[in-house]
Amino acid sequence: MRLRLLSSPILIVSVFLLCVGCGGSNSTSNNPVVPAFTNASLVGPYTFTTSGVNAGGNFTLQATFTLDGQGLVLDGHTFYVSTTTGAEGNQSVSGSYAVSPAGQVSFNLDSQILGPIMFEVVLASAEHGSLVRFENAANSLGALDKQDATLFSKSFIPGTFAFSVRGTNAVTGKPRASAGVFSADDAGHVLSGTVDTNDGGVITSNSPILPGPASAMGLVAGLGRGFLQFSTAEGLVGFNCIPVDSTHFKLMSNFPGMVTGDAYLITTAPVPSSMAFTMAGLRGTSALATGGILKTDGAGNILNTSVIDLNTGGITGGSNVTGTYAVTGNRVTMSLNSLNLVGYPSTGGIQLLTLDNATVATGVAYAQTGPFSNATASGSYSVSLSGRDSLGEVDGVAQLSAMGGGSLSGALTLNDAGLLSPSLALTSNYTADTNGRGAGTLVVPGNTLHVIFYTVDSSRILFLETDSTFVAQGMLVQQSQQ
Repeated sequence: MRLRLLSSPILIVSVFLLCVGCGGSNSTSNNPVVPAFTNASLVGPYTFTTSGVNAGGNFTLQATFTLDGQGLVLDGHTFYVSTTTGAEGNQSVSGSYAVSPAGQVSFNLDSQILGPIMFEVVLASAEHGSLVRFENAANSLGALDKQDATLFSKSFIPGTFAFSVRGTNAVTGKPRASAGVFSADDAGHVLSGTVDTNDGGVITSNSPILPGPASAMGLVAGLGRGFLQFSTAEGLVGFNCIPVDSTHFKLMSNFPGMVTGDAYLITTAPVPSSMAFTMAGLRGTSALATGGILKTDGAGNILNTSVIDLNTGGITGGSNVTGTYAVTGNRVTMSLNSLNLVGYPSTGGIQLLTLDNATVATGVAYAQTGPFSNATASGSYSVSLSGRDSLGEVDGVAQLSAMGGGSLSGALTLNDAGLLSPSLALTSNYTADTNGRGAGTLVVPGNTLHVIFYTVDSSRILFLETDSTFVAQGMLVQQSQQ
């Protein structure tokens, strides 16, 4: 009876969310401005990618469709992979959607593959939102993105892109994750790149992408979707590839890994002097979530003002750590005590992967922009969270508003292993330190729960849940109408 009891893991999850977004005592508004969204806010081509679990095991789901601005989902196509049915692609989907003024969106879809599908979304803007599958029989978290329609007439999008994907090995069922970089030309050839893979603790590091006929990338004209594939010494790797814009693609694959993720245009800026990060995955068979603040000196050293927190069913860490990093081309390696990482800098942050035999996890590190205080969080936020409790996967989305005086309030929609909770009311308070890290509490009747947040800037706040009965991490993204 997780939801009916105040000690519920569901509420523990919520704790974190609210703490991270709270405004400080210096906040100036008790009535924050929330963008007024309507059905007309969502019009044009959109895509979503999501991954999670159902009664048959793990699954991934991707779709493209048109939203008409009046509540109808048109011209949709879905691509589905599961451990029980394998891959089923290019099947029709249609349905309806309804948008609240606060950016909460309910999708009711009818898929040729899966039948009825329900999603709840909280918009950060008309171009992006966080998405949770809201059904008793299926759990998943993902993202809704508006596509740049001008790309539909193109067959190729050239550039050098960093990517990160995570899921399971399609054969062994063990966790599998990869990160890397690839370069494609304006004729669809994948010319070069490197890939790091952690397949159930078996590390393949810095493997070169091999040019040739099998290494290619292309789009199907008029459809807004295509493919990416490349060869390495380990074999051929292929993905469904859906462009959001010319700098960002959504990826999904069914072999060798049943994985999902993103590819972003690379950046060549130096490793930031101050970063906030979170990661999620598995340590052995136990859920893992970690986060922290990393400080660098620009000369290969990670300074002792860095802090890492880790939750594998009980928080550890929280103390200062030191380490080293090295940059080779577009690839960054980091050694932090017992944590070894590889990262690929991109316009979507540094795409991170663990290179440890005991841990398979991915995440993102973002350059911080201070100064930080309790007043850094302001306005309203779209929130996503994902993790595991004793009964299974937990996914949620929320809309939160900083109310001033160190408080935040909003509504959380949660799928806790099939137990559905729409619009849970929550309040919170927190205190931030000068590095952007801080502990907080979420107060619900009869309970006080605990979280840690890591502020990137006023528009993005990462968080880590810290109670032993729930392992989760997530992010707040500031809402805007654009």
